[in-house]
Amino acid sequence: MLKSLALPALLALIAVGGAAPAAAQQAGTPEQFALEYMAATRASDWRRVADMMHPDALAEFKEMFGTIAAIDTTGEVLSNLFGVADSAAYAATSPDSIYVSFMKTMVNLSPELGEALSGSEAKPIGHVEEKETGLTHVLFRMRVQVQGVTISQVDVIPLKRHDGRWRAVLTGEMEGMAQALKQQLGRGVM
Repeated sequence: MLKSLALPALLALIAVGGAAPAAAQQAGTPEQFALEYMAATRASDWRRVADMMHPDALAEFKEMFGTIAAIDTTGEVLSNLFGVADSAAYAATSPDSIYVSFMKTMVNLSPELGEALSGSEAKPIGHVEEKETGLTHVLFRMRVQVQGVTISQVDVIPLKRHDGRWRAVLTGEMEGMAQALKQQLGRGVM
């Protein structure tokens, strides 16, 4: 089941959300930040990607998967996805560590995912500011090759400033993936 989530999650993981140099983040445009973020994603440098995410997004990520910790009575899913033994260990682990473990697991489960990430190309188109939410949405054209097939689509990376720097926030696709995993766990399909 975990492997079946890997390929459909590819674009969601890329668009989710390593730190670019602080000066570049402070003075850079949202598009420059998106390019740094995508470079870290292509390299599967999940520590760097986590460093580029908004702290609230990492906390939200951990919370989304927290209900899995509560219903994983065997600890198998927690161990496989997040590298923790049980719900107490999950609760004690930092949100960025949970994110990094999850992303490493997804790439390890699917060699195709790692191949697609490393061969992906992203070209920023521009950005739109959403003043009422404080979000800035960077539009980009993504080209991904998966098993000899090229997928090209326009996608969005939502950003929000934190301590004067751009940071990536989660997309709705990640929440959908967490819900799908919870449903499968609830049915005992692991």
